[in-house]
Amino acid sequence: MTPGQKRFVVRCYQFMDIKEARIAFGIHRTRELVAKCLGIAHGTVSTVMSAYNADNTTDFEACIIAAGFLSLVNGRMEAGFVQNPIKCWNESLKRKANVEEDEDNHGNFDTPKFERWFTKLCITLKEQHGPCRIHMDGASYHKNITNKNPTMDSNRAEMHRWLTERGVCFSVKETKSDLMLRITPLKEKPKYQAQLIASLHGHFLLYTPPYHPELQPVELIWSMVKGRIARDPPTNGNDAVEKVLDQLGEITRQNWIDVYRHVQGHENKYVQRAREDSEVKLMRLEDKSSS
Repeated sequence: MTPGQKRFVVRCYQFMDIKEARIAFGIHRTRELVAKCLGIAHGTVSTVMSAYNADNTTDFEACIIAAGFLSLVNGRMEAGFVQNPIKCWNESLKRKANVEEDEDNHGNFDTPKFERWFTKLCITLKEQHGPCRIHMDGASYHKNITNKNPTMDSNRAEMHRWLTERGVCFSVKETKSDLMLRITPLKEKPKYQAQLIASLHGHFLLYTPPYHPELQPVELIWSMVKGRIARDPPTNGNDAVEKVLDQLGEITRQNWIDVYRHVQGHENKYVQRAREDSEVKLMRLEDKSSS
């Protein structure tokens, strides 16, 4: 059964197991009612509910964070996953008590957890490959701004502190609108913590444009892994983790090279389009100057 079908079984079971439903349906066992309602075997209902009760999830999904590398060594392209920083965990599990934060990714994957993971990645890359150029998408936890500029949502104390740090004179009687008139010309270009971490270890971090997953080779790798797992769906969250790790091990050097070449094709199209747009703008400027 697919994860969606399993979810439907669990929700049907939960509905028929509430007190009011049991009164309405009489003495029949809930799993028998679900099996009859959905036209499936009693054993199937039992299997799905056992998995759900074990993990308390109907998603049967694994969360993963990992990075791939491509490098040219003695004229040969090498590629694969960067091994040490691979993290994969059961999405349904919660953080355990008395466990070091770095050792437990259960719960939401947030900015602090990402930055700790990214620091380890940068160290590993430097040890194994030397200075690297890192490409990353613009997910919110990838772009933790270290020099946030005040906005109209900021309070006056924050605005005062920001202006004082830059040696700007102002009156404490000024409104937020007046303060913003002083702030706006001095706003700084965002600096991201991830870029600082990368540079501290000799790497250069680039962000791909928003909403362009086709420029991320790893996205094609994820699609490949998900497609293979879909042929034999996991029975629970822990099984999902095992299947993901197994499939990561099946990704070959050639798989990485193929998706890299595929991404290069998209890059070439965008570069060509940008070049054509620049030529059109230049021609328009020349036409205006000559008229």
